[in-house]
Amino acid sequence: MNSKKVKYPLLFCLFLLFSFLGKAQTLDEYIQIAVDNNYGLQSESLEIENFENKKEQVRSLKDTKIDFGYFVSEPETRVGSQRAKVGVGQEFPWFGTFKAREEIVNSQKEEKKILQNLSKKELISQVQLSYYNLYKIQSEIETYKEYIQNISLYEELSLKAVETNNMKLTDVYKIQIKKEDFLNMLAKKEQLLVLEKRIFNKLLQRNQQDTIVIPTKIEFKNRIFNGKLLEENNPIILNIEQQKQTASKNEFLTTKENKPKIQIGMDYIFVDEIKGMQITDNGKDVFMPKVSLTIPILSKNYKAKKQQYQVTQDALDLKKKEQLKALEIAYRKAETAYQNAYLDMQTELKKISKMKEIIEVSLTSLSTGDVDYLDILSLEEENLKYELKYTEKEYEFFKNEVILQFLTEK
Repeated sequence: MNSKKVKYPLLFCLFLLFSFLGKAQTLDEYIQIAVDNNYGLQSESLEIENFENKKEQVRSLKDTKIDFGYFVSEPETRVGSQRAKVGVGQEFPWFGTFKAREEIVNSQKEEKKILQNLSKKELISQVQLSYYNLYKIQSEIETYKEYIQNISLYEELSLKAVETNNMKLTDVYKIQIKKEDFLNMLAKKEQLLVLEKRIFNKLLQRNQQDTIVIPTKIEFKNRIFNGKLLEENNPIILNIEQQKQTASKNEFLTTKENKPKIQIGMDYIFVDEIKGMQITDNGKDVFMPKVSLTIPILSKNYKAKKQQYQVTQDALDLKKKEQLKALEIAYRKAETAYQNAYLDMQTELKKISKMKEIIEVSLTSLSTGDVDYLDILSLEEENLKYELKYTEKEYEFFKNEVILQFLTEK
């Protein structure tokens, strides 16, 4: 046989294998894909960029006022009759008004950033929960497969025992019925896995048939979370605080807008010459600079607006307290469930370890004829329940860890 014909295909297969392993993605990489591909986050980024245009708008002056008048009945002056008048005027707000408006836009921009971060955190939590659910379903499938393998083995041994009259055929049928039940359960779990993979790929904005690599074992540790960080890090609370700052800046702007407005301009009057007379400045046009003030003496609008923003700040203080209370309750529930799940996992591991010892002892007793296969299957089924419960508690552990991360981390 030509060694080259074997060598190169083998190298090619190894290359494909390592390429696949190199592309195997972690949860953090999946999260990054979801964040990069999410249309909602992209839309919010464009809205944040658009605040730069809003800054230009609030820094702009009002339109320049230009007026023109023509004297139908021309008034006579010492230097001639007035024929027409052109006026130009520009209004300027009180000193510091532009800066106050710009600070409001900056505060609104920060609000939008915080809301975007909230959307991002919600998306990350959804990806994490779907990933851990995939891990849970995959673990359950492996547990069922292992149990079905054991049933198949006991089914084979039971058939041989029937041939030697050491076991009843009805007992074999009971084993086969159990096997069918668990094959049905396995098929349902496999369908559920397909559905969850589609959901996961949908969160990542990918093709529903794209490959998802889920590890057979996820390492974990019992972390300590700090409930005091709720007020400091949670975007829901941060958004309320930012809304309060925006209302405060609006109140300050109202104070500025309640100040006089200055208008600077000029009038230019066209004057005709007085014919047949030699006088100084005969027919000289008139140029008249003007300064005017708009004083809000009788307007109650500004006072009402100021009170409105003060009430808004008080309302946001109450909303923050109520929301903080709700978040603290959610934190305590998640923290308790997190710790309980960890303790339950340790308990289930001990049960599984003990049950495996019992099964091993029972298997050694088969040779003496003291234990039949149905008894061992009952032990295997009990062990299966412990393993499935462990998987369930493991998912509860990860789920509540996700909730605690969402509540306390930036």
